[in-house]
Amino acid sequence: MENKDIVHHIAQLVRISFTDAEMEKFSREFRAILDFVGKLKEADVEGVEPIAHITGRENARREDDFTDDGGAVLPKIDPDFLEEQAPGHIEGEVRVPRVLQ
Repeated sequence: MENKDIVHHIAQLVRISFTDAEMEKFSREFRAILDFVGKLKEADVEGVEPIAHITGRENARREDDFTDDGGAVLPKIDPDFLEEQAPGHIEGEVRVPRVLQ
């Protein structure tokens, strides 16, 4: 399949149309993207550990102390109490009315 065919197919999927000049432009850009991905495939990644974030930062979460003398920020909620207060529950899951149709 040629680049123009792929761009045309994608345009049909998303229901947009291109002029001939736009089709030519997007075909060149698509080829450039594919060439770049091809270069990435050539990279030697042997022994490189996968990472999720390049910064190394993690979520800043605090450990709440729920003891009597700890000055808890949030009260500890008993799961059974939560189920009793919910409109409905099934096997430990709280059931609420549907919001979106």
